[in-house]
Amino acid sequence: MTLVRVRQVAVVKNPIVRFFLILLGIVSLVVGIIGVFLPVLPTTPFILLSTACFFRSSKKLYNFLYNSKALGPSIRDWEERGVISRKSKTIALLSLLVSFLIIFCFIKKTFVVISVGFIMLLVSIFISTRPGG
Repeated sequence: MTLVRVRQVAVVKNPIVRFFLILLGIVSLVVGIIGVFLPVLPTTPFILLSTACFFRSSKKLYNFLYNSKALGPSIRDWEERGVISRKSKTIALLSLLVSFLIIFCFIKKTFVVISVGFIMLLVSIFISTRPGG
């Protein structure tokens, strides 16, 4: 693996806080990876959350994500320029739309459909308004 760059990481000193940040980062990373295959789960927010957790808790885990072939470019684009690539935006917005249509067709509780739809709308607005790379 070729290292792109090793970033200075601000690791928390408290071992209990570090443990929970690493745990949250790992869980978030797993959920994000599952989200690649399930359109209902958004991938990007979970990957960014895991990156933020690792930034504060583990230099090794943070640099592993930052320099990974699959996730590294998107993480670097976001951290360095606040950019989401056009391809990632398109995939995310289409996934949100398909997920909402599935929920709309199969969930009978109006409150759930409206609540989830509202959250998906907010996420879509956020994604759409980020600069494209």
